[in-house]
Amino acid sequence: MLVHYLCMENNVDGALILINELNKNKFKVNFPVDVIGLLTAQGRPLDAYRLVMGAQNDLSSMNVVDYSVLVDGLCKEGNIDKACNFAGMMGVRLNVVTYNSLFNE
Repeated sequence: MLVHYLCMENNVDGALILINELNKNKFKVNFPVDVIGLLTAQGRPLDAYRLVMGAQNDLSSMNVVDYSVLVDGLCKEGNIDKACNFAGMMGVRLNVVTYNSLFNE
């Protein structure tokens, strides 16, 4: 809940620090992926991207819809390079909706 709160208060850096510190102390942090959708919907896809990349092992499992939402948000903000590399890095097979986001930037 604290990670979610920090993200909603525009403190993604604080959330990543908290996740890192808890992991160092052998605490498992897992937060719902809806945070990624919320950040993207608020016009903060770069924050969502940073959170996903910084907390890869601590995220609940994301599906193609979750990834597509983030890819679409990144494209709309002009971050095509991050959007193109993102899904491949995460090992997700993209669908037609995701590709449309990339092409319709």
